[in-house]
Amino acid sequence: MTELSFSERFYSAVEETVDTYGMLETGPVLAAFSGGADSTVMLCILSSLCRERGIALHAFHVNHMIRGKEADRDEEFCREFCRVNGIEFASVRIDIPSLAAKEQKGLEETARKYRYAALERCCSENGVKKIATAHNANDNLETILFNIARGSGLAGICGIPPVRGSIIRPLIRASKEDILEFARRADIPYVTDSTNSDPAYSRNRIRMRVIPELQKINSRAIMNAARLSENAAGALSYIDEEAKKHRDTDGVPELLSLHPALLYRVLEQRYKSAGGDSLEAVHIKAITRLMAVGAGESSVSLPGGLCAIIRKGRLGIVPEEEKEDAPAFAHELSKGENVIPETGDCLFLTNDRKSASLFLKEKKNIYKSFIQVEINCDIIDGRIYARSREPGDSYRFRGMTRSVKKLLSASDIDRRQKERLPFLCDRKGILWIPGFPVRDKEKTENEHNNKVVYIIYGSGDFKYV
Repeated sequence: MTELSFSERFYSAVEETVDTYGMLETGPVLAAFSGGADSTVMLCILSSLCRERGIALHAFHVNHMIRGKEADRDEEFCREFCRVNGIEFASVRIDIPSLAAKEQKGLEETARKYRYAALERCCSENGVKKIATAHNANDNLETILFNIARGSGLAGICGIPPVRGSIIRPLIRASKEDILEFARRADIPYVTDSTNSDPAYSRNRIRMRVIPELQKINSRAIMNAARLSENAAGALSYIDEEAKKHRDTDGVPELLSLHPALLYRVLEQRYKSAGGDSLEAVHIKAITRLMAVGAGESSVSLPGGLCAIIRKGRLGIVPEEEKEDAPAFAHELSKGENVIPETGDCLFLTNDRKSASLFLKEKKNIYKSFIQVEINCDIIDGRIYARSREPGDSYRFRGMTRSVKKLLSASDIDRRQKERLPFLCDRKGILWIPGFPVRDKEKTENEHNNKVVYIIYGSGDFKYV
């Protein structure tokens, strides 16, 4: 048996990565092409694989306009390389230095944001399903080390995943050394980005100073880190599935009873569900400390304009502007007009339809909107009272028990309206919430009671759609 050459082994290893993760199962593919060694080698291998499999391949270059003439040179190199190799090519110029200054962000962060936005836009315009980027095993180790330095949790040591959504990374298991060797042996030209050797960038310092020291300790440090990523990703996948079982858990005692690793992920998922990006260990620790202290109305600020807040023993993650306390109230209701002093709204109760109609006529110029409901008395257990919303609220209607949190999230009612809604309750819990159905009827001793209570909710501040 003839031994495979280095180039053949490298090509086969990349193809195995592609097939293991199903990277080319849905084409066509858009390759992010910078002109550097990594992206050029990736483009060459993808070109061969896509041609063999009848998959359309497009190359896309983003000129960040950071390096002046050098950036223009890279763009021209990419255009000419694709012309010679028969690969469809497109490019875009984005003034990253100006955008970074305007948004007060770093060049790396801004470049990444607008590069991916441009790639996704190009995919959308051309019906492309996959975006291929040339991240390699060295990049993966850099990311792990960078995340460790930032204080990331388990997700941080998962590094760069081979596939994330529409993003595929064919070279993620290949080392930089092997990529350069493949380029040399296959006589593949490429350009070099001068900023890659600038120690002002954090990742460059890791690449130039930290990783070489790790390789002195163990020459296989880069590939060992790749194995660590895979193992961590497997563990995180299991924890994620367990965390999903607690997605609606917001009671502080229940949350604190979870294993720390599980609690960490539950809090991360809650944060992302609230619109956040990613949390570092210091933020998770701050939330955990907040819950452990157990102060009645306390909060801690989080990145992205969000905050963790404890109200009545339950944890919520909400926008900072929602930190202001919602009006809290609880009032027993009697027949006739009941004004809620905390909100200025009213609830009118009567057993007489004519009285309800008369009330509406008399108050039409006082309240901006009304919601009226008829409730059979045989589903009411005890006296009716109105209270403000409480964490964990739920009630049953139309054959299902519904989470009030989910109901309100899916509704068109704005935040301020949600905070002031009165929840009409009896001894069994929530009876009715204005704008939603009445609680389901249960079998009672009063099954043949035909008496009806008419309830009118008058709001002085807003109208329902």
